[in-house]
Amino acid sequence: NKNTAVDYCDFFSGFLTSVRCASSSDAATERPLFIMTDCSVPLESGALMAFSSNEGMANTRNEYGNVVLLHLLYFDKAVADAKVKDSDSYSETAVTLVARQVLDSLRKFTGIFLKECRSHVYRAPAHWMHSNKSAEFSGVKDSFEDLLRKVFDEATKEPKITVVIVQLSLVIAMLETEKFCSQSFYDTTETKDHRGSLEEAAEERVLQAIDSFICVESQKLCIKSLPEVHASISASDTKRKHILLYEDVVDRAKELMKGQCCAYLNTVSNSNDMSNQQVGTI
Repeated sequence: NKNTAVDYCDFFSGFLTSVRCASSSDAATERPLFIMTDCSVPLESGALMAFSSNEGMANTRNEYGNVVLLHLLYFDKAVADAKVKDSDSYSETAVTLVARQVLDSLRKFTGIFLKECRSHVYRAPAHWMHSNKSAEFSGVKDSFEDLLRKVFDEATKEPKITVVIVQLSLVIAMLETEKFCSQSFYDTTETKDHRGSLEEAAEERVLQAIDSFICVESQKLCIKSLPEVHASISASDTKRKHILLYEDVVDRAKELMKGQCCAYLNTVSNSNDMSNQQVGTI
């Protein structure tokens, strides 16, 4: 629809006023905890404008995203610290305490929490690809659409924001890399129609390298304390533009691909040219 952020703000403000007038309960004067939306920018911006009544609260979608992101970078670090020594389990008491601290802090900076519909989130990038009119995507839209839908579907299942950032950075690096020099094969290497033990071993090495990369890079993104979070929020540029954490990670991911990823050569044939061709596949 054509509603603007101001239109939604007026609606939410009027709705809240009506609820307060119709109820004698003290609870009616409290701000809602969260609102569930699709990915509509005007709708979310309008809700933030309507419920961010105190000065210093995030009243734009951009600022809200930065505030939540910074808190989650600290939350990932705090939860990792709550892990029981020599175990895969976590101290439930410690995690609960951290969660309450983060929520209390967030409520000081946000008038309301935005809960986006999960299916809208992972379908939005694929929809963008499907609607993109650029000629460079001609003939490959379905493949990219499937890729993006799968990537964002998995991203919405991952509990750690730091891991999601690194995973998406790897995808960006892959899409921005036109070609790379294979460390395993040369122009004279014979093509194969099958995957043997050598290829499987190479794939396992790549997988281990990627897992290690995600682990190291996600730890680098973490924030160590809430005071550090608050200091970052107070920075003026945090309010004006998005915090782009992924750019340096993408550069390092490209270096990972050059040094660790290998190509597997196979025989390709088509109806017009039945001759064998060597192609490298990551």
